[in-house]
Amino acid sequence: QVAALANRFQFDLNDALENEGRLGPRRRLLDATRAAGERLAAADPSNVEWQRDLSVSQNKLGDVLRAQDDLAGALAAYRETQTILQRLAAADPSNANWQRDLCVSQERLGDVLRAQGNLAGALATHREALAVRRRLAADPSNAGWQRDLSVSQNKLGDVLRAQGNLAGALAAYREALAVAQRLATADPSNADWQRDLSVSQSKLGDVLLSQGNLGEARQAYERKRDIISRLATADPSNGGWQRDLSVSHNKLGDVLSAQGDLAGARAAYRGTQTILQRLATADPSNAGWQYDLGISNERLGNVLLTHPSNAGWQRDLSVSHNKLGDVLSAQGDLAGALAAYRETQTILQRLATADPSNAGWQYDLGISNERLGNVLLTQGHLGEARQAYERKRDIISRLATANPSNSGWQRDLSVSHNKLGDVLSAQGDFAGAQAAYRESLSVTQRLAAADPSNAGWQRDLSVSHDRMGDVLGAQGDFAGAQAAYHESLSVAQRLAAADPSNAAWQCDLAVSHHKLAKFALKNDDQATLVAELQECFVVLDGMKRRNLHFDPAMAQLYQQLAQAFGKR
Repeated sequence: QVAALANRFQFDLNDALENEGRLGPRRRLLDATRAAGERLAAADPSNVEWQRDLSVSQNKLGDVLRAQDDLAGALAAYRETQTILQRLAAADPSNANWQRDLCVSQERLGDVLRAQGNLAGALATHREALAVRRRLAADPSNAGWQRDLSVSQNKLGDVLRAQGNLAGALAAYREALAVAQRLATADPSNADWQRDLSVSQSKLGDVLLSQGNLGEARQAYERKRDIISRLATADPSNGGWQRDLSVSHNKLGDVLSAQGDLAGARAAYRGTQTILQRLATADPSNAGWQYDLGISNERLGNVLLTHPSNAGWQRDLSVSHNKLGDVLSAQGDLAGALAAYRETQTILQRLATADPSNAGWQYDLGISNERLGNVLLTQGHLGEARQAYERKRDIISRLATANPSNSGWQRDLSVSHNKLGDVLSAQGDFAGAQAAYRESLSVTQRLAAADPSNAGWQRDLSVSHDRMGDVLGAQGDFAGAQAAYHESLSVAQRLAAADPSNAAWQCDLAVSHHKLAKFALKNDDQATLVAELQECFVVLDGMKRRNLHFDPAMAQLYQQLAQAFGKR
Protein backbone atom coordinates (compact mmCIF):
# COMPACT_ATOMS: atom_id res chain seq x y z
CA GLN A 1 0.00 0.00 0.00
CA VAL A 2 2.81 2.40 0.94
CA ALA A 3 4.70 1.61 -2.27
CA ALA A 4 1.59 2.16 -4.36
CA LEU A 5 0.89 5.47 -2.60
CA ALA A 6 4.48 6.62 -3.23
CA ASN A 7 4.11 5.68 -6.89
CA ARG A 8 0.93 7.77 -7.21
CA PHE A 9 2.69 10.70 -5.53
CA GLN A 10 5.40 10.53 -8.17
CA PHE A 11 2.71 10.70 -10.87
CA ASP A 12 1.33 13.86 -9.28
CA LEU A 13 4.80 15.41 -9.08
CA ASN A 14 5.41 14.53 -12.75
CA ASP A 15 2.18 16.29 -13.72
CA ALA A 16 3.32 19.39 -11.84
CA LEU A 17 6.67 19.35 -13.63
CA GLU A 18 4.87 18.84 -16.96
CA ASN A 19 2.93 22.05 -16.39
CA GLU A 20 6.25 23.85 -15.95
CA GLY A 21 7.72 22.24 -19.09
CA ARG A 22 10.78 20.83 -17.25
CA LEU A 23 11.79 17.82 -19.36
CA GLY A 24 15.02 16.83 -17.59
CA PRO A 25 13.58 16.51 -14.08
CA ARG A 26 10.46 14.83 -15.49
CA ARG A 27 12.52 12.19 -17.25
CA ARG A 28 14.51 11.37 -14.12
CA LEU A 29 11.33 11.19 -12.07
CA LEU A 30 9.58 9.01 -14.64
CA ASP A 31 12.55 6.64 -14.81
CA ALA A 32 12.20 6.20 -11.05
CA THR A 33 8.42 5.88 -11.32
CA ARG A 34 8.73 3.21 -13.99
CA ALA A 35 11.27 1.25 -11.92
CA ALA A 36 8.92 1.38 -8.92
CA GLY A 37 5.98 0.37 -11.10
CA GLU A 38 7.91 -2.58 -12.52
CA ARG A 39 8.68 -3.81 -9.01
CA LEU A 40 5.01 -3.51 -7.98
CA ALA A 41 3.75 -5.21 -11.15
CA ALA A 42 6.29 -8.02 -10.80
CA ALA A 43 5.37 -8.53 -7.14
CA ASP A 44 1.70 -9.06 -7.99
CA PRO A 45 1.07 -9.73 -11.72
CA SER A 46 -2.63 -10.24 -10.99
CA ASN A 47 -3.05 -6.68 -9.76
CA VAL A 48 -4.47 -5.01 -12.85
CA GLU A 49 -4.31 -1.50 -11.37
CA TRP A 50 -0.56 -1.80 -10.87
CA GLN A 51 -0.20 -3.14 -14.39
CA ARG A 52 -2.15 -0.17 -15.68
CA ASP A 53 -0.10 2.26 -13.57
CA LEU A 54 3.03 0.81 -15.15
CA SER A 55 1.56 1.39 -18.61
CA VAL A 56 0.75 5.00 -17.71
CA SER A 57 4.31 5.46 -16.46
CA GLN A 58 5.71 4.08 -19.74
CA ASN A 59 3.42 6.36 -21.75
CA LYS A 60 4.49 9.47 -19.84
CA LEU A 61 8.14 8.51 -20.23
CA GLY A 62 7.56 8.07 -23.96
CA ASP A 63 6.03 11.55 -24.12
CA VAL A 64 9.11 13.09 -22.49
CA LEU A 65 11.52 11.16 -24.72
CA ARG A 66 9.57 12.29 -27.77
CA ALA A 67 9.67 15.91 -26.60
CA GLN A 68 13.45 15.49 -26.28
CA ASP A 69 13.53 14.18 -29.88
CA ASP A 70 14.63 10.72 -28.70
CA LEU A 71 12.30 8.92 -31.09
CA ALA A 72 13.91 5.51 -30.66
CA GLY A 73 13.55 5.75 -26.87
CA ALA A 74 9.96 6.98 -27.16
CA LEU A 75 9.14 4.11 -29.50
CA ALA A 76 10.52 1.56 -27.03
CA ALA A 77 8.52 3.10 -24.16
CA TYR A 78 5.29 3.12 -26.16
CA ARG A 79 5.83 -0.49 -27.24
CA GLU A 80 6.15 -1.50 -23.58
CA THR A 81 2.89 0.33 -22.89
CA GLN A 82 1.18 -1.42 -25.77
CA THR A 83 2.31 -4.86 -24.59
CA ILE A 84 0.83 -4.28 -21.13
CA LEU A 85 -2.45 -2.84 -22.43
CA GLN A 86 -2.90 -5.57 -25.02
CA ARG A 87 -2.63 -8.09 -22.20
CA LEU A 88 -5.16 -6.22 -20.05
CA ALA A 89 -7.59 -5.65 -22.93
CA ALA A 90 -7.42 -9.32 -23.96
CA ALA A 91 -8.05 -10.45 -20.38
CA ASP A 92 -11.22 -8.35 -20.14
CA PRO A 93 -12.59 -7.36 -23.57
CA SER A 94 -15.68 -5.86 -21.91
CA ASN A 95 -13.62 -3.21 -20.12
CA ALA A 96 -14.10 -0.23 -22.41
CA ASN A 97 -11.61 1.92 -20.53
CA TRP A 98 -8.79 -0.54 -21.18
CA GLN A 99 -9.79 -0.73 -24.82
CA ARG A 100 -9.57 3.07 -24.97
CA ASP A 101 -6.20 3.06 -23.21
CA LEU A 102 -4.96 0.61 -25.83
CA CYS A 103 -6.12 2.95 -28.61
CA VAL A 104 -4.29 5.89 -27.08
CA SER A 105 -1.13 3.78 -26.83
CA GLN A 106 -1.40 2.67 -30.45
CA GLU A 107 -1.91 6.22 -31.65
CA ARG A 108 1.17 7.43 -29.78
CA LEU A 109 3.11 4.58 -31.31
CA GLY A 110 1.81 5.47 -34.76
CA ASP A 111 2.77 9.12 -34.29
CA VAL A 112 6.38 8.18 -33.53
CA LEU A 113 6.58 5.73 -36.44
CA ARG A 114 5.34 8.49 -38.73
CA ALA A 115 7.92 10.93 -37.33
CA GLN A 116 10.60 8.33 -38.08
CA GLY A 117 9.38 8.05 -41.65
CA ASN A 118 7.99 4.53 -41.20
CA LEU A 119 4.67 5.33 -42.85
CA ALA A 120 3.70 1.70 -43.50
CA GLY A 121 4.14 0.89 -39.81
CA ALA A 122 2.29 4.04 -38.78
CA LEU A 123 -0.58 3.23 -41.13
CA ALA A 124 -0.99 -0.30 -39.75
CA THR A 125 -0.90 0.96 -36.16
CA HIS A 126 -3.45 3.72 -36.74
CA ARG A 127 -5.74 1.30 -38.56
CA GLU A 128 -5.68 -0.99 -35.50
CA ALA A 129 -6.53 1.94 -33.23
CA LEU A 130 -9.35 3.08 -35.54
CA ALA A 131 -10.91 -0.40 -35.51
CA VAL A 132 -11.20 -0.25 -31.71
CA ARG A 133 -12.42 3.35 -31.81
CA ARG A 134 -15.21 2.30 -34.17
CA ARG A 135 -16.36 -0.42 -31.78
CA LEU A 136 -16.39 1.97 -28.83
CA ALA A 137 -18.18 4.70 -30.84
CA ALA A 138 -21.04 2.28 -31.49
CA ASP A 139 -22.48 3.94 -28.39
CA PRO A 140 -23.68 7.25 -29.91
CA SER A 141 -24.53 8.67 -26.48
CA ASN A 142 -20.88 8.76 -25.42
CA ALA A 143 -19.66 12.05 -26.87
CA GLY A 144 -16.10 11.46 -25.68
CA TRP A 145 -15.79 8.27 -27.68
CA GLN A 146 -17.35 9.96 -30.70
CA ARG A 147 -14.68 12.64 -30.46
CA ASP A 148 -11.98 9.97 -30.10
CA LEU A 149 -13.25 8.43 -33.33
CA SER A 150 -12.90 11.75 -35.16
CA VAL A 151 -9.33 12.20 -33.86
CA SER A 152 -8.40 8.67 -34.92
CA GLN A 153 -9.78 9.20 -38.43
CA ASN A 154 -7.78 12.42 -38.71
CA LYS A 155 -4.58 10.63 -37.69
CA LEU A 156 -5.20 7.95 -40.30
CA GLY A 157 -5.77 10.66 -42.88
CA ASP A 158 -2.49 12.33 -41.92
CA VAL A 159 -0.52 9.14 -42.62
CA LEU A 160 -2.34 8.46 -45.89
CA ARG A 161 -1.65 12.01 -46.99
CA ALA A 162 2.03 11.63 -46.10
CA GLN A 163 2.08 8.51 -48.28
CA GLY A 164 0.60 10.49 -51.13
CA ASN A 165 -2.71 8.61 -50.99
CA LEU A 166 -4.79 11.77 -51.31
CA ALA A 167 -8.03 9.95 -52.15
CA GLY A 168 -7.69 7.80 -49.03
CA ALA A 169 -6.76 10.80 -46.90
CA LEU A 170 -9.76 12.73 -48.22
CA ALA A 171 -12.11 9.89 -47.31
CA ALA A 172 -10.66 9.68 -43.78
CA TYR A 173 -10.88 13.43 -43.26
CA ARG A 174 -14.48 13.50 -44.51
CA GLU A 175 -15.40 10.82 -41.96
CA ALA A 176 -13.69 12.80 -39.20
CA LEU A 177 -15.50 15.93 -40.36
CA ALA A 178 -18.89 14.20 -40.24
CA VAL A 179 -18.36 13.19 -36.61
CA ALA A 180 -17.02 16.61 -35.63
CA GLN A 181 -19.97 18.27 -37.39
CA ARG A 182 -22.47 16.17 -35.40
CA LEU A 183 -20.83 17.01 -32.09
CA ALA A 184 -20.49 20.72 -32.86
CA THR A 185 -24.13 20.92 -33.98
CA ALA A 186 -25.33 19.09 -30.88
CA ASP A 187 -23.63 21.60 -28.59
CA PRO A 188 -22.69 24.90 -30.28
CA SER A 189 -21.53 26.27 -26.91
CA ASN A 190 -18.77 23.65 -26.59
CA ALA A 191 -15.71 25.56 -27.76
CA ASP A 192 -13.50 22.47 -27.91
CA TRP A 193 -15.87 20.74 -30.32
CA GLN A 194 -16.12 23.85 -32.42
CA ARG A 195 -12.33 23.94 -32.64
CA ASP A 196 -12.25 20.23 -33.54
CA LEU A 197 -14.60 21.03 -36.39
CA SER A 198 -12.29 23.81 -37.57
CA VAL A 199 -9.31 21.41 -37.51
CA SER A 200 -11.25 18.94 -39.66
CA GLN A 201 -12.12 21.68 -42.14
CA SER A 202 -8.45 22.68 -42.29
CA LYS A 203 -7.24 19.13 -42.96
CA LEU A 204 -9.91 18.73 -45.62
CA GLY A 205 -8.78 21.97 -47.25
CA ASP A 206 -5.14 20.86 -47.20
CA VAL A 207 -5.78 17.67 -49.14
CA LEU A 208 -8.16 19.38 -51.57
CA LEU A 209 -5.47 21.98 -52.22
CA SER A 210 -2.93 19.19 -52.85
CA GLN A 211 -5.37 17.65 -55.35
CA GLY A 212 -5.63 21.00 -57.12
CA ASN A 213 -9.29 21.42 -56.15
CA LEU A 214 -8.86 25.10 -55.31
CA GLY A 215 -12.55 26.00 -55.14
CA GLU A 216 -13.47 23.40 -52.53
CA ALA A 217 -10.21 23.99 -50.65
CA ARG A 218 -11.06 27.66 -50.40
CA GLN A 219 -14.54 26.85 -49.06
CA ALA A 220 -13.08 24.54 -46.41
CA TYR A 221 -10.56 27.17 -45.30
CA GLU A 222 -13.28 29.82 -45.18
CA ARG A 223 -15.41 27.57 -42.95
CA LYS A 224 -12.41 27.05 -40.67
CA ARG A 225 -11.74 30.78 -40.55
CA ASP A 226 -15.37 31.56 -39.70
CA ILE A 227 -15.43 29.05 -36.82
CA ILE A 228 -12.16 30.26 -35.32
CA SER A 229 -13.17 33.88 -35.84
CA ARG A 230 -16.26 33.31 -33.69
CA LEU A 231 -14.18 31.63 -30.97
CA ALA A 232 -11.50 34.33 -31.04
CA THR A 233 -14.13 37.09 -30.90
CA ALA A 234 -15.89 35.43 -27.96
CA ASP A 235 -12.62 35.14 -26.02
CA PRO A 236 -10.05 37.72 -27.20
CA SER A 237 -7.74 36.76 -24.32
CA ASN A 238 -7.29 33.20 -25.65
CA GLY A 239 -3.95 33.41 -27.42
CA GLY A 240 -4.30 29.92 -28.85
CA TRP A 241 -7.45 30.82 -30.75
CA GLN A 242 -5.95 34.09 -31.91
CA ARG A 243 -3.01 32.12 -33.31
CA ASP A 244 -5.40 29.61 -34.92
CA LEU A 245 -7.13 32.54 -36.60
CA SER A 246 -3.79 33.75 -37.99
CA VAL A 247 -3.15 30.26 -39.40
CA SER A 248 -6.63 30.33 -40.97
CA HIS A 249 -5.86 33.60 -42.73
CA ASN A 250 -2.55 32.17 -43.96
CA LYS A 251 -4.16 29.06 -45.44
CA LEU A 252 -6.85 31.10 -47.11
CA GLY A 253 -4.17 33.41 -48.48
CA ASP A 254 -2.30 30.42 -49.94
CA VAL A 255 -5.33 29.17 -51.88
CA LEU A 256 -6.30 32.67 -53.04
CA SER A 257 -2.75 33.12 -54.31
CA ALA A 258 -2.96 29.80 -56.15
CA GLN A 259 -6.22 31.00 -57.74
CA GLY A 260 -4.49 34.14 -58.91
CA ASP A 261 -6.45 36.40 -56.54
CA LEU A 262 -3.41 38.30 -55.31
CA ALA A 263 -5.39 41.15 -53.80
CA GLY A 264 -7.41 38.69 -51.73
CA ALA A 265 -4.28 36.82 -50.76
CA ARG A 266 -2.58 40.03 -49.61
CA ALA A 267 -5.61 40.92 -47.50
CA ALA A 268 -5.57 37.46 -45.89
CA TYR A 269 -1.84 37.66 -45.16
CA ARG A 270 -2.27 41.14 -43.68
CA GLY A 271 -4.89 39.63 -41.35
CA THR A 272 -2.29 37.11 -40.19
CA GLN A 273 0.34 39.80 -39.70
CA THR A 274 -2.00 41.99 -37.65
CA ILE A 275 -2.84 39.16 -35.25
CA LEU A 276 0.75 37.98 -34.85
CA GLN A 277 2.01 41.49 -34.25
CA ARG A 278 -0.60 41.95 -31.53
CA LEU A 279 0.27 38.62 -29.86
CA ALA A 280 4.02 39.19 -30.02
CA THR A 281 3.65 42.71 -28.63
CA ALA A 282 1.38 41.55 -25.82
CA ASP A 283 3.84 38.89 -24.66
CA PRO A 284 7.40 39.51 -25.85
CA SER A 285 8.59 36.55 -23.72
CA ASN A 286 6.46 34.04 -25.63
CA ALA A 287 8.99 32.51 -28.01
CA GLY A 288 6.28 30.69 -29.95
CA TRP A 289 4.48 33.91 -30.86
CA GLN A 290 7.73 35.65 -31.62
CA TYR A 291 8.54 32.75 -33.95
CA ASP A 292 5.18 32.99 -35.69
CA LEU A 293 5.76 36.64 -36.30
CA GLY A 294 9.01 35.48 -37.88
CA ILE A 295 10.45 37.85 -40.41
CA SER A 296 8.53 40.80 -38.98
CA ASN A 297 10.27 40.54 -35.62
CA GLU A 298 14.01 40.02 -35.44
CA ARG A 299 13.76 39.37 -31.70
CA LEU A 300 12.77 35.78 -32.53
CA GLY A 301 16.35 34.91 -33.40
CA ASN A 302 17.59 36.30 -30.08
CA VAL A 303 14.97 34.34 -28.13
CA LEU A 304 15.67 31.04 -29.86
CA LEU A 305 19.45 31.40 -29.85
CA THR A 306 19.42 31.63 -26.06
CA HIS A 307 18.42 27.95 -25.99
CA PRO A 308 21.02 26.14 -28.13
CA SER A 309 20.29 22.79 -26.43
CA ASN A 310 16.62 22.81 -27.37
CA ALA A 311 16.54 20.97 -30.69
CA GLY A 312 12.93 21.89 -31.34
CA TRP A 313 13.63 25.60 -30.99
CA GLN A 314 16.79 25.30 -33.07
CA ARG A 315 14.70 23.75 -35.84
CA ASP A 316 12.15 26.55 -35.42
CA LEU A 317 14.97 29.05 -35.82
CA SER A 318 16.03 27.33 -39.04
CA VAL A 319 12.45 27.61 -40.30
CA SER A 320 12.46 31.30 -39.45
CA HIS A 321 15.68 31.83 -41.43
CA ASN A 322 14.08 29.94 -44.32
CA LYS A 323 11.01 32.18 -44.29
CA LEU A 324 13.22 35.24 -44.23
CA GLY A 325 15.22 33.83 -47.13
CA ASP A 326 12.04 33.17 -49.09
CA VAL A 327 10.86 36.75 -48.70
CA LEU A 328 14.26 38.22 -49.52
CA SER A 329 14.50 36.00 -52.59
CA ALA A 330 11.03 37.09 -53.77
CA GLN A 331 12.12 40.72 -53.30
CA GLY A 332 15.20 40.14 -55.42
CA ASP A 333 17.67 40.42 -52.53
CA LEU A 334 19.60 37.28 -53.47
CA ALA A 335 22.61 38.07 -51.28
CA GLY A 336 20.37 38.45 -48.24
CA ALA A 337 18.45 35.30 -49.11
CA LEU A 338 21.69 33.36 -49.51
CA ALA A 339 22.88 34.49 -46.07
CA ALA A 340 19.57 33.44 -44.49
CA TYR A 341 19.65 30.03 -46.16
CA ARG A 342 23.24 29.48 -45.06
CA GLU A 343 22.17 30.15 -41.47
CA THR A 344 19.45 27.53 -41.92
CA GLN A 345 21.90 25.02 -43.33
CA THR A 346 24.34 25.50 -40.45
CA ILE A 347 21.64 24.78 -37.86
CA LEU A 348 20.20 21.79 -39.71
CA GLN A 349 23.61 20.29 -40.43
CA ARG A 350 24.31 20.36 -36.69
CA LEU A 351 20.97 18.71 -35.86
CA ALA A 352 21.26 16.08 -38.60
CA THR A 353 24.80 15.20 -37.56
CA ALA A 354 23.77 14.89 -33.91
CA ASP A 355 21.03 12.37 -34.76
CA PRO A 356 21.44 10.70 -38.19
CA SER A 357 18.43 8.47 -37.42
CA ASN A 358 16.06 11.43 -37.26
CA ALA A 359 14.52 11.33 -40.71
CA GLY A 360 12.77 14.66 -40.21
CA TRP A 361 16.01 16.53 -39.65
CA GLN A 362 17.70 14.75 -42.54
CA TYR A 363 14.80 15.77 -44.77
CA ASP A 364 14.94 19.38 -43.54
CA LEU A 365 18.66 19.45 -44.35
CA GLY A 366 17.93 18.20 -47.86
CA ILE A 367 15.34 20.91 -48.49
CA SER A 368 17.75 23.51 -47.08
CA ASN A 369 20.33 22.48 -49.67
CA GLU A 370 17.73 22.85 -52.40
CA ARG A 371 16.87 26.41 -51.35
CA LEU A 372 20.56 27.23 -51.25
CA GLY A 373 21.01 25.74 -54.71
CA ASN A 374 18.12 27.76 -56.12
CA VAL A 375 19.67 31.07 -55.11
CA LEU A 376 23.15 30.06 -56.25
CA LEU A 377 21.74 29.02 -59.64
CA THR A 378 19.94 32.35 -60.02
CA GLN A 379 23.19 34.16 -59.16
CA GLY A 380 25.01 32.17 -61.82
CA HIS A 381 27.19 30.19 -59.39
CA LEU A 382 26.60 26.96 -61.26
CA GLY A 383 29.33 24.89 -59.61
CA GLU A 384 28.14 25.64 -56.07
CA ALA A 385 24.52 25.21 -57.09
CA ARG A 386 25.32 21.79 -58.52
CA GLN A 387 27.02 20.75 -55.28
CA ALA A 388 24.01 21.88 -53.22
CA TYR A 389 21.59 19.96 -55.45
CA GLU A 390 23.78 16.86 -55.32
CA ARG A 391 23.80 17.00 -51.50
CA LYS A 392 20.02 17.26 -51.51
CA ARG A 393 19.68 14.38 -53.96
CA ASP A 394 21.95 12.14 -51.90
CA ILE A 395 20.03 12.82 -48.66
CA ILE A 396 16.59 12.31 -50.20
CA SER A 397 17.80 9.22 -52.10
CA ARG A 398 18.83 7.60 -48.80
CA LEU A 399 15.47 8.43 -47.22
CA ALA A 400 13.47 7.25 -50.25
CA THR A 401 15.47 4.01 -50.50
CA ALA A 402 15.00 3.27 -46.80
CA ASN A 403 11.25 3.76 -47.09
CA PRO A 404 9.91 3.18 -50.62
CA SER A 405 6.30 3.53 -49.42
CA ASN A 406 6.85 7.18 -48.52
CA SER A 407 5.60 8.78 -51.71
CA GLY A 408 6.41 12.26 -50.44
CA TRP A 409 10.10 11.37 -50.36
CA GLN A 410 9.80 9.67 -53.74
CA ARG A 411 8.41 12.90 -55.17
CA ASP A 412 11.17 14.92 -53.54
CA LEU A 413 13.67 12.57 -55.16
CA SER A 414 12.17 13.33 -58.58
CA VAL A 415 12.42 17.07 -57.83
CA SER A 416 16.07 16.58 -56.82
CA HIS A 417 16.88 14.94 -60.16
CA ASN A 418 15.09 17.75 -61.99
CA LYS A 419 17.00 20.45 -60.12
CA LEU A 420 20.30 18.72 -60.82
CA GLY A 421 19.29 18.41 -64.48
CA ASP A 422 18.59 22.14 -64.61
CA VAL A 423 22.06 23.11 -63.43
CA LEU A 424 23.76 20.51 -65.64
CA SER A 425 21.83 21.90 -68.60
CA ALA A 426 22.93 25.43 -67.65
CA GLN A 427 26.54 24.16 -67.58
CA GLY A 428 26.10 22.77 -71.10
CA ASP A 429 26.25 19.14 -69.92
CA PHE A 430 23.16 18.08 -71.86
CA ALA A 431 23.91 14.37 -71.67
CA GLY A 432 24.17 14.61 -67.87
CA ALA A 433 21.01 16.71 -67.74
CA GLN A 434 19.16 14.17 -69.86
CA ALA A 435 20.20 11.35 -67.51
CA ALA A 436 18.98 13.35 -64.50
CA TYR A 437 15.67 14.19 -66.17
CA ARG A 438 15.16 10.51 -67.07
CA GLU A 439 15.60 9.58 -63.41
CA SER A 440 13.01 12.19 -62.47
CA LEU A 441 10.62 11.07 -65.21
CA SER A 442 10.87 7.47 -64.05
CA VAL A 443 9.75 8.44 -60.54
CA THR A 444 6.97 10.79 -61.68
CA GLN A 445 5.57 8.19 -64.08
CA ARG A 446 5.44 5.65 -61.26
CA LEU A 447 3.68 8.07 -58.88
CA ALA A 448 1.23 9.37 -61.49
CA ALA A 449 0.26 5.82 -62.48
CA ALA A 450 -0.22 4.84 -58.82
CA ASP A 451 -2.76 7.62 -58.24
CA PRO A 452 -4.26 9.25 -61.36
CA SER A 453 -6.46 11.43 -59.12
CA ASN A 454 -3.45 13.15 -57.56
CA ALA A 455 -3.31 16.34 -59.59
CA GLY A 456 0.02 17.38 -58.12
CA TRP A 457 1.70 14.22 -59.35
CA GLN A 458 0.05 14.56 -62.74
CA ARG A 459 1.47 18.07 -63.02
CA ASP A 460 4.89 16.77 -62.00
CA LEU A 461 4.64 14.30 -64.86
CA SER A 462 3.84 17.10 -67.31
CA VAL A 463 6.82 19.13 -66.07
CA SER A 464 9.15 16.11 -66.40
CA HIS A 465 8.11 15.54 -70.02
CA ASP A 466 8.57 19.24 -70.68
CA ARG A 467 12.12 19.27 -69.31
CA MET A 468 12.95 16.16 -71.28
CA GLY A 469 11.72 17.90 -74.42
CA ASP A 470 13.96 20.89 -73.69
CA VAL A 471 17.13 18.84 -73.28
CA LEU A 472 16.39 16.61 -76.27
CA GLY A 473 15.85 19.69 -78.42
CA ALA A 474 19.12 21.19 -77.18
CA GLN A 475 20.90 18.06 -78.42
CA GLY A 476 19.22 18.18 -81.82
CA ASP A 477 16.82 15.28 -81.22
CA PHE A 478 13.83 17.19 -82.55
CA ALA A 479 11.59 14.16 -83.02
CA GLY A 480 12.19 13.09 -79.41
CA ALA A 481 11.65 16.63 -78.16
CA GLN A 482 8.37 16.99 -80.04
CA ALA A 483 7.10 13.68 -78.66
CA ALA A 484 8.00 14.77 -75.12
CA TYR A 485 6.23 18.12 -75.55
CA HIS A 486 3.10 16.36 -76.76
CA GLU A 487 3.17 14.10 -73.70
CA SER A 488 3.44 17.20 -71.52
CA LEU A 489 0.60 18.89 -73.41
CA SER A 490 -1.68 15.89 -72.97
CA VAL A 491 -1.38 16.02 -69.18
CA ALA A 492 -1.62 19.82 -69.07
CA GLN A 493 -4.86 19.72 -71.09
CA ARG A 494 -6.48 17.29 -68.65
CA LEU A 495 -5.53 19.38 -65.63
CA ALA A 496 -6.58 22.70 -67.17
CA ALA A 497 -9.94 21.28 -68.19
CA ALA A 498 -10.50 19.85 -64.70
CA ASP A 499 -10.14 23.27 -63.03
CA PRO A 500 -10.37 26.39 -65.23
CA SER A 501 -9.86 28.56 -62.11
CA ASN A 502 -6.37 27.18 -61.44
CA ALA A 503 -4.04 29.86 -62.80
CA ALA A 504 -0.93 27.67 -62.59
CA TRP A 505 -2.49 24.88 -64.65
CA GLN A 506 -3.80 27.29 -67.25
CA CYS A 507 -0.30 28.80 -67.54
CA ASP A 508 1.18 25.31 -67.93
CA LEU A 509 -1.17 24.66 -70.83
CA ALA A 510 -0.31 27.98 -72.48
CA VAL A 511 3.41 27.24 -72.13
CA SER A 512 2.96 23.80 -73.71
CA HIS A 513 1.24 25.29 -76.74
CA HIS A 514 3.87 28.03 -76.99
CA LYS A 515 6.74 25.52 -76.92
CA LEU A 516 5.14 23.48 -79.68
CA ALA A 517 4.68 26.70 -81.66
CA LYS A 518 8.39 27.55 -81.33
CA PHE A 519 9.19 24.03 -82.41
CA ALA A 520 6.99 24.41 -85.46
CA LEU A 521 8.78 27.67 -86.30
CA LYS A 522 12.14 25.86 -86.29
CA ASN A 523 10.70 23.25 -88.64
CA ASP A 524 9.14 25.94 -90.86
CA ASP A 525 5.72 24.34 -90.26
CA GLN A 526 3.52 27.42 -90.70
CA ALA A 527 0.18 25.63 -90.25
CA THR A 528 1.18 24.09 -86.91
CA LEU A 529 2.79 27.37 -85.82
CA VAL A 530 -0.44 29.31 -86.32
CA ALA A 531 -2.59 26.57 -84.76
CA GLU A 532 -0.47 26.31 -81.61
CA LEU A 533 -0.20 30.08 -81.16
CA GLN A 534 -3.95 30.39 -81.53
CA GLU A 535 -4.47 27.66 -78.89
CA CYS A 536 -2.06 29.51 -76.63
CA PHE A 537 -4.04 32.73 -77.10
CA VAL A 538 -7.34 30.98 -76.32
CA VAL A 539 -5.94 29.76 -72.99
CA LEU A 540 -4.48 33.14 -72.03
CA ASP A 541 -7.61 34.99 -73.13
CA GLY A 542 -9.69 32.67 -70.95
CA MET A 543 -7.42 33.51 -68.02
CA LYS A 544 -7.84 37.20 -68.74
CA ARG A 545 -11.62 36.88 -68.80
CA ARG A 546 -11.61 35.02 -65.47
CA ASN A 547 -9.25 37.58 -63.90
CA LEU A 548 -6.54 34.98 -63.29
CA HIS A 549 -3.04 36.20 -62.51
CA PHE A 550 -0.42 36.60 -65.28
CA ASP A 551 3.26 36.93 -64.56
CA PRO A 552 4.96 39.72 -66.61
CA ALA A 553 6.24 37.33 -69.30
CA MET A 554 2.78 35.82 -69.81
CA ALA A 555 1.19 39.26 -69.88
CA GLN A 556 3.60 40.33 -72.62
CA LEU A 557 2.92 37.15 -74.60
CA TYR A 558 -0.81 37.72 -74.28
CA GLN A 559 -0.53 41.25 -75.64
CA GLN A 560 1.49 40.02 -78.62
CA LEU A 561 -0.97 37.20 -79.40
CA ALA A 562 -3.99 39.46 -78.93
CA GLN A 563 -2.78 41.62 -81.81
CA ALA A 564 -2.82 38.61 -84.10
CA PHE A 565 -5.74 36.55 -82.80
CA GLY A 566 -7.90 39.03 -80.90
CA LYS A 567 -10.80 40.88 -82.45
CA ARG A 568 -10.88 40.36 -86.17
